[in-house]
Amino acid sequence: MRLAALLFICLTLCAGCGYNFAGMTPVDMPEGVSRLHLDQVNNPTQEAWLEPYVRSNFRDEFSRRADISWVDREQSQAYIEIDIKNYRVSDDLTGAGDLTVRSDVRLDLEVNMYHSRDNELLWSSGSVRGSSSYYLAQDQAPVPGESTPGERQAAQEAVEEALRLATDRLGSEF
Repeated sequence: MRLAALLFICLTLCAGCGYNFAGMTPVDMPEGVSRLHLDQVNNPTQEAWLEPYVRSNFRDEFSRRADISWVDREQSQAYIEIDIKNYRVSDDLTGAGDLTVRSDVRLDLEVNMYHSRDNELLWSSGSVRGSSSYYLAQDQAPVPGESTPGERQAAQEAVEEALRLATDRLGSEF
């Protein structure tokens, strides 16, 4: 009973002081921008699924945390370009005699926002990295050129983390 009361008091105090959990903090847009256009996602990798997944998740993240609407380029106050810098999957054995492999997925990207009127850079996230890991047992040996369900899940988590971190940087600047 005491633990429940203490937990309730802590949560009430956190809510009362305006504390927000990471990834949930609302962001203020620079110069009052409210109409955005996601212009391009530069994807130099051979992962064809990456560009539409980044595009969709970026829109979701910004829509959830900023008071914006997505419009055509001609109607926008600002436009977004996302540059995927690096996408890498690396594998490591977990032990000398083990056949189980730990794999890490890493995604580096940068988000830039430009003013539609004069193409002036309004904001840049700088380079952000999202990463996630998964374990691959011997009976799940991947087919060359194909990803496993674990890799796909980890890759999606890495994308979501990178986009959340980029959006967090917007919230910390304005």
